[in-house]
Amino acid sequence: MKNVAVTLFLVVLLASCSSQRTRASSIECSWKGEPVIFSKEYTSPIQLPPGSELFTVQTADVEEAELLLREKRELINSENNHLSNNEEDKYKCYSRQYLGYVSITGEKFVIINLLNITADNKQRFEGWQKRFFVGFGDFYERNTIRYVANISDGVISFL
Repeated sequence: MKNVAVTLFLVVLLASCSSQRTRASSIECSWKGEPVIFSKEYTSPIQLPPGSELFTVQTADVEEAELLLREKRELINSENNHLSNNEEDKYKCYSRQYLGYVSITGEKFVIINLLNITADNKQRFEGWQKRFFVGFGDFYERNTIRYVANISDGVISFL
């Protein structure tokens, strides 16, 4: 019953969010999944740091964030024992969502939301191209991963 209540709450929360987004089809990428960029008009379902403002991520921002992810993923994963450093090929098939914000100090951040969308689990990610996807429970822990890249100073970490 508790899981049903949490799931229902998330569905209502995500359904109430604005669906402003932009396709990132022109991005040169090293992965096979589909990218989606959310615009600054989007209403984020996750709480951002106080004083932060959303911005529309540009192709150069995505490329910089992805470069940080590729360069520093091994270090990040070694600090978090539940992730394997040998999963690079696995992440190449994950679809991406990008949400950008500028902190109160002017630093630019890009949140990279990686989603393992397959033919078998597609229904669990319904609407992911229109809504920044957040899920809870074992399934989502195994099939999503979220990083935040500070593209102003070249630091990336888990969100």
